[in-house]
This record gives sequence, C-alpha cells and structure tokens, in this order.
Amino acid sequence: MRRASESDDPIYQRAALDSDGHARGPGRRNTIHSVLTALPILMLLIGLWFAHNKESAQTAGAPLRAESVQVSGVYEGVSLVQAGGSGRHYLWLEVAVGNNSSLRGYRLSLQQAQLAREQLKLQQTIVVDAAPTVQGSDTHWLWRLSSEGEVLLDDSAKLR
Repeated sequence: MRRASESDDPIYQRAALDSDGHARGPGRRNTIHSVLTALPILMLLIGLWFAHNKESAQTAGAPLRAESVQVSGVYEGVSLVQAGGSGRHYLWLEVAVGNNSSLRGYRLSLQQAQLAREQLKLQQTIVVDAAPTVQGSDTHWLWRLSSEGEVLLDDSAKLR
C-alpha cells in the first residue's frame, strides 16, 4: 500500500512551483485578488463605524437652542425603530403645509415615548418644541411637549 502523496494521481500531487518557488495553477491567489476580496469588507466596516459615531453623537448630545423649532399639529402616534439597545422612538405629527398636510417624526428618548403614549390621544392637537443635537442635522429631538396650553414635558434644562 502506497501513501497518497506518492501516488501518480494529479489530485494528490503538490502544486507545481514556478522558477521563483511560488505555486502555479488555479489554486494560487495573487495580491490583486486578495485586495479586491478584502476591500468590500473593509468598506462595510468603515461605513458601520461612521454610522455608529454619528448615531452616538446624536443620542449623547443635548438639543441646540439656536436651532430649535416649534411645530403645531395633530398627534398620530409613537413608533419604534429597532436599532441599538432600546431602539429609536419617534413621535409622529401631522402638520399642515399650505393646502396639504405631511407627517413629521421627532426623536424621543424611551422615557419621553412612554410619557407620550400615556398622556396623549390620537388626533389630539399638540405643540412640539424640537431641536437637533448635532449642528446642521435634520434629526430633531423633542424637548418640550404641550397640549391645550398644558405643558406635558419640559426638558428645557438640557438645551445648550
């Protein structure tokens, strides 16, 4: 009985070497192939890192007083987008824009979302004060909520 490595069968033979001592044939991978294989994975990791940093800055920041807006509209509910530990909560408001209306979402903390669900009724008219936590961001975080002249939530102490 002979060992498989001593066989004449090409399956069991080692890869042939070229004059530089490198493997030849279909099993050989060159540098370009390796880089092109790793590049999409690197791009994905870098993109995830940037997205994580952006979300961390949004979540950890305080609303900017200078960019705060006040919006009045009809309460349409609170939604949860599953992302991260406790997810992203949004308070939805139907706002009149000219002759039309549009839905706008404002970010909330978990505690604010629970308060909104308990205190507000669908189709109730409310006034929302919101501001971005990062300068120039389109994501506005709710910091004050009132309905019928009564302030239900006031986080103005967090404004910067």
